Amino acid sequence: MEAFTTFRKSQIQMITVLEVTNKHLYKQFLNLPYELHDGHQNWLPPIYSDDKAFFNRKKNVQFVNTDSILLLAFIDEKPVGRIMAIIPHGYNQRKNLKDVRFNYLESINNYEVLESLLNYVCKWGKEMGCDKLVGPLGFSDKEPQGLEIEGIEHTPLIVTNVNYGYIRGFIQRFGFTKKTDLVSFGIKVPEEYPTEYFEKYQFYLPHHKRLKTLDLKTRWGVWRYLRPAMNLINELFGEIYAHNPLKKRDIDDLVKRYALLLIPKYLKGILNEKNELVAFVIGMPDIAKGIQECNGRLFPFGFLKILKAQRRSKELILMIGGIKKEYRNIGLDYWLSIEIYKTIKEAEIGIVKGHLILEDNVKAHAKLLKFGGYVNKRFRIYQKSL
Repeated sequence: MEAFTTFRKSQIQMITVLEVTNKHLYKQFLNLPYELHDGHQNWLPPIYSDDKAFFNRKKNVQFVNTDSILLLAFIDEKPVGRIMAIIPHGYNQRKNLKDVRFNYLESINNYEVLESLLNYVCKWGKEMGCDKLVGPLGFSDKEPQGLEIEGIEHTPLIVTNVNYGYIRGFIQRFGFTKKTDLVSFGIKVPEEYPTEYFEKYQFYLPHHKRLKTLDLKTRWGVWRYLRPAMNLINELFGEIYAHNPLKKRDIDDLVKRYALLLIPKYLKGILNEKNELVAFVIGMPDIAKGIQECNGRLFPFGFLKILKAQRRSKELILMIGGIKKEYRNIGLDYWLSIEIYKTIKEAEIGIVKGHLILEDNVKAHAKLLKFGGYVNKRFRIYQKSL
């Protein structure tokens, strides 16, 4: 598709949409969020070096078996909006869908800019044989997903979208409807572990005779067990909406990205008699303030600010966890929660935040609410027929 131009406001304003096809446009695509959110207090910058690799077709293996385009919108040769469109052929084939996704949407407070970008995506999607536009949603559920619709006033959550409030109104005006919501729960750490949960843990103790806790002391331990944890995610999350199975290179990239950030004591696991990981939960001190202070630039000294924020944080984010299917319903979730509770009490953590959970995961919601949980943030994925 070629670039197209739209005229608005009695021919005074001209909006041009271009596909990112060269290094200059690529750099503008990467830099635009930093320009549009300059002074936005609750914005969480992406890690610039991560984005630079992520949007690079030669470095990001997720571009394989997908069609995608990066778009920039201009007014008077100045970039004022961007969007990424993705057709996940593998996922579409497995689920018998014809979806085109959009994500990484940015726009000035001007509906016509967003409209021009989405119209381009709709036209492209139709030409590629798609019948529905969904998003914000990337290659998989491991990326930011959904538009932030509640909790914008709270500290931003890592690996999620942070958008201006007007974007939601623009999305609805374009004709999108709700596909699904994802929520992040916050929990004020109680003075004592809930008696009800401890009694349930004791009830299941006879089933734990051949199991033992994973006690990590070093970064090497984190490095060693992150891979089995990610393999377990592949096994467990197959039916989760938008989940794309992790390939070996994907897992290697995640391990390299997070192994040095994760603190051993916040990775809790349970091993069977063969020393196989059968259940785990991964927590990480909130580093959002450090990322904000360095504006997403790790070098030359940004990573030091992130590490400093990590050491000082009194909030823990539970990033991900899971239990092998044949080990479910024997109280391993209570066991893991006791182990992580002891650690966060020793570290004087005051608030625990969960990462995103689909709204239809009623069982997980119920447990978090019983623990005194509250909805910290809500994100919405939208859909629109083409």
